[in-house]
This record gives sequence, C-alpha cells and structure tokens, in this order.
Amino acid sequence: MKSSILPLNTAQNKLKIYSSIGGGNSFRLTNGVKVSEGTAIIGGNYYKINAILPAKESMKLLLKIIRPLPEIVVIGIGQKKKAEWGNWNDLKEEFGCSVEVSESVTAATTFNTLIDDDRSVIGIFL
Repeated sequence: MKSSILPLNTAQNKLKIYSSIGGGNSFRLTNGVKVSEGTAIIGGNYYKINAILPAKESMKLLLKIIRPLPEIVVIGIGQKKKAEWGNWNDLKEEFGCSVEVSESVTAATTFNTLIDDDRSVIGIFL
C-alpha cells in the first residue's frame, strides 16, 4: 500500500465544517457530506488521505504538491494530546506556513474562523 490523496468532490467556495459527530472523529461539512479521520480540506475541495507514513512525513509530502502553499495549516489530531504529536515548527521553517495542531474539534473551530477571515488555510484531520 502506498500513500495517496483521493479527491472526494468538486470545488465549493468556503467549504467549512458544520458539526462534529461522535466526539470529533467525524465531521459534517457545510455541503452536508460526512467525512472522517484522514481528510484534508484544501481550497474548497476535500480529500481522503491514505497514509502509510508517520503524520509529519505525510504532511511534508502533501505540502510539496499543494500550490499555492497555504498561509496556515490546521491539523486536527482526534482526541489525542498535542504533546503526543511533538513539535511541528520545522514545517514553518521548511515551507513557510504556520502550523496549528490541536484536538480535532478545536481544530475545526480554528479552521472555520480562518476561512471566515478569508485566510489561506488547509485543514487536515488525522
């Protein structure tokens, strides 16, 4: 099995997260679609991420192919503690974008706020 990113829809302007389902392991988007862990929201599209690499290496691969690069990457880590995921500051140094890592429900709120503020952001929910 190899890592892959599979498109799940066509672009929708300002696609946001409408609600969390099951304690933050799944979300309903503003277009009514339910998505679960392993989802990326990029430029109004959402993708299923099938990664066999550790999370940080998968993120680096993703950022190498996304153009233009976002200003901010919001990463939801489920209900795990942020300390378990280590430091992500090297992504800012390597790619020039800020990285916000938090529990998925908090990450969803952050993502929506940034979208409302017309910021360049992608959301990754692991």
